[in-house]
Amino acid sequence: MSSDRDRPRQSGLNHFGISVTDLDASIGFYCDVLGAAIAIPPKAGQSQSSSWRYAVVTLGPLAVDIYQHSGNGGERFAPSRTGLDHLGLSADTRDDLVAWARWLDANGVPRSDIRDAVIGEIFDFVDPDGIQLEFFFMDPERSKDSALRAALNKAG
Repeated sequence: MSSDRDRPRQSGLNHFGISVTDLDASIGFYCDVLGAAIAIPPKAGQSQSSSWRYAVVTLGPLAVDIYQHSGNGGERFAPSRTGLDHLGLSADTRDDLVAWARWLDANGVPRSDIRDAVIGEIFDFVDPDGIQLEFFFMDPERSKDSALRAALNKAG
C-alpha cells in the first residue's frame, strides 16, 4: 500500500442512496412527510446488467438518491440484511477526484472511469463486501442553478 501521507484528503459524506420497492411512494414519503425537496425529478436509467428509475431529494444538507431497481423483488428492508444502495463521498475539486482515482489505482482497488453526473463528475468502486461507494465532485459552475446545490449551500 501507498504511504498515508500520500492519501488525498477526504472531505466528508456527500450523499447516500437507497433501494426502494416503489419510487413514487418513497418520493411522497420523503417530500410530504419529511419535508425533502426534489433536486432531480424521476428519471430512468440502465446499464448492461439492469435498469432502474431514480430521483434525488435533499434533506437539509444531504442528498438522498432513491432507486427503484427492476430486479427488486418487493421485499421490505431488514436491518439484518444488506440494504444500502451506495455511499457517496465528496471530493472538493476535480483535481481531488482525480487524486482519489489515482490513490485507489495505486492500492489495487478496481473502479469505474470518471464520468459526467449532470452537476459534476463521479466514479464508483466497491468495498471488500461489494458495497458500492462513489466519489463525487460537484462542479460549482455546473450546479449553481441546481436545487441540490442551493440546499447544500444553505445548510453549509
